[in-house]
Amino acid sequence: LKERQIEAKSLEMATKQCQIDSKQQEISLRSTQLEEKVASIQKIKEQTRRLQSYILSNEPLYTLTSLTRLHWSWKKLADMPVTLKWPQSVLIHDTAFVASRSNNYNVLKYDTKSDQWSILPPCPAMNFGLGQLSGKLIAVGGCAEIETLSGVLGSCGISEIDQGIANVYTYNEENQQWENVIPPMRTPRALPNVV
Repeated sequence: LKERQIEAKSLEMATKQCQIDSKQQEISLRSTQLEEKVASIQKIKEQTRRLQSYILSNEPLYTLTSLTRLHWSWKKLADMPVTLKWPQSVLIHDTAFVASRSNNYNVLKYDTKSDQWSILPPCPAMNFGLGQLSGKLIAVGGCAEIETLSGVLGSCGISEIDQGIANVYTYNEENQQWENVIPPMRTPRALPNVV
């Protein structure tokens, strides 16, 4: 009888231990889910902070500073040093790069922390597609130059002598130069879109 009592007591203790283990696993799972939710919220906040909308024509530059379902708030930023026609932009970390799609070699650099603009060295091509690859600024394709009676123009839009190019240029921040280190595209592209 005493042995049976001991066995029953042991079984009761084992059952309680299983319940404790199950409860600990449940707590651990909830803690992990909570951490994932917190990380997800932080990621959304970071994406919202980085999400910027630019009006880049003849108007001043504005950035989206508050994004909610009920309220949009805009803040005026520093004016660009030059006016760009048909602009395109790419955001790399805390820096925005803006370029024109209209016979223009200029690429502007905007520091979101200092609210200051600077002008990069001219890109070797014009009317290129602006993008980023592994955190580096790239200029894809574009147009070559042609000489006309009125001067040098980009060839884009002149169907009989379409001079789209296949080169891909990478901007080197250290030496502040455009480098042709990426193999060219198989097909020349004028005024490409880069995603």
